[in-house]
Amino acid sequence: MKSKFRGDTAIYGLAQVAERLVSFFLLPLLTKATSSADYGIWSQLIVVAGLTTPIVLLGLQTALVRTLPRWRNVMQIYNSLVLIAFISAMGAMLLLASVFILFRTELGLFFFGDSSYSKFVVLLAGLIFTEALFEFLVSVLRAEGLIRRIGYYLLLKGVARLGIFLFVLVYLQGPFPEAVLSFVFCQLCFVLLVASIELPVQKIISAGIGPGLPYFGETLRFALPLVALSILTGLNNSIDRFFLTHLLGVHEVAVYAAAYSLAAIAGFFYSILGFSLFPAMSICWAEGRKDDAAQLLGKTVKVYLFFMLPFVVMLSICGPDILKLMATPQYQLPAVAYLFLAGSVGFFGIYQVGAYAVILEGRTRNTIALMGSTAIINIGLNAVLIPLWGLIGAALAICVANGILAYRTFSTMMAILPSASYFQGLLTLVIRSGIIGLMLFLGGALVDYSTLIELVSMLSLVAVLYLIMDFASKDSILRLVISRKSM
Repeated sequence: MKSKFRGDTAIYGLAQVAERLVSFFLLPLLTKATSSADYGIWSQLIVVAGLTTPIVLLGLQTALVRTLPRWRNVMQIYNSLVLIAFISAMGAMLLLASVFILFRTELGLFFFGDSSYSKFVVLLAGLIFTEALFEFLVSVLRAEGLIRRIGYYLLLKGVARLGIFLFVLVYLQGPFPEAVLSFVFCQLCFVLLVASIELPVQKIISAGIGPGLPYFGETLRFALPLVALSILTGLNNSIDRFFLTHLLGVHEVAVYAAAYSLAAIAGFFYSILGFSLFPAMSICWAEGRKDDAAQLLGKTVKVYLFFMLPFVVMLSICGPDILKLMATPQYQLPAVAYLFLAGSVGFFGIYQVGAYAVILEGRTRNTIALMGSTAIINIGLNAVLIPLWGLIGAALAICVANGILAYRTFSTMMAILPSASYFQGLLTLVIRSGIIGLMLFLGGALVDYSTLIELVSMLSLVAVLYLIMDFASKDSILRLVISRKSM
């Protein structure tokens, strides 16, 4: 069982890495093949879709993972619950699409800063629809424990939709709206194909809503609070884009989004760790082994910081040069902005890891209240700092807000699980990250970071040095990661 779980998680993790690499290499292609306005619109499409999809799904994408396994031996109820959840989500989608179509001019102004972009609101509705379908499909596969297949499908979806998007935009030299339409249509075809392969569609339809209806209320009660949390989380993570859109325009949003896409690579660290951590902690919690959960969480925090701290240092020094190599000259931000953006992603990861203990303790409402207060702080900071310092102000706002979020979540987590040693070895990690940061800073006087080969060579050198410093110590985190018995 442990071997299968480890193998499934490894495949899922590799798929996540591959998909992020595909998205990463999309950056230079998009910034060079489109105008800054089009790239700004593209980034807003992705942001709004990410914010809206959990609302459309009514939180059922998480609730089904919890509910469906109970009914594996009563397939009539199982299939009925899937059907009811699907009808509910599609009803919400129909309502949202109606609003988007009826008020596309006003929403074009709100989302993109100009009512002339109203045609993208209709495309946005299509994007949200296909994203919701895929997330719903993934939730059913997760309930079945088909994690490895999810990894494969995630990778195939990323390659297919970006491939057709670039084929239309770059090879055919098609207009940007047509490229977005091809992206949406490709994703729709992919989801329908996977659903026809993986789901017993005929049995789900024939089950009807009757058998599962008495049990759906419990599922919905669990799901709806997650919608509030998703809305507040999305608002906190994306409110800066809306301020920038209306105060500075989509051109500046494009620059900010390009820089943020580099910082967002670090999201891989906490997403993969969290994917493995939450199920393992849930088992410990269910069996009353909170001390084991605390030790597991403590090790996870150390592993996370081991990877995250040097990434923040690296991006704050080399970020401008990396973006200069990947985009056109207009996509430039000072190094301090990269420090704030990478820091914001790092702080959010600490929140994500710490929130698992808070949720398992039954304090979901506390998490919602905390995220709500953080979003309010973030809105206030953006309103003050963007007019003063522009893009740097936006980066500082999200960094401060997520820093507060991480601190308060971690404080609550430590009160719930006080037995773990979360900060043992933290000073050592800070010193090692500082050493490689100093090397990168001084190396800038000897090496031309605007040259790809020299930049990659220097980054590889300091990465190897960082790993050697860790591996040579008696409390090596790298050995902790490699060891099968430790995690």
